[in-house]
Amino acid sequence: MLENFVCWNENDVYKIINPDADALPNYIFAAVHTETPIALRTLPDAKPRHVDGQDLLRNFLDRKDHALVPVV
Repeated sequence: MLENFVCWNENDVYKIINPDADALPNYIFAAVHTETPIALRTLPDAKPRHVDGQDLLRNFLDRKDHALVPVV
């Protein structure tokens, strides 16, 4: 069992995670999409609820405030 294993250097975070992914054209974002179960947690200690991609997208687009959604 691995514990506290980091597979990337924290100084490279902006090379690994694109903070402007929403600025990409929709066809690029959609081209790499695969339908997979999503565990959505709205608060750090909240129990995750399972949603599909459409539910996640609807929730993301309906938000009036800032939303942080990691996309892997």
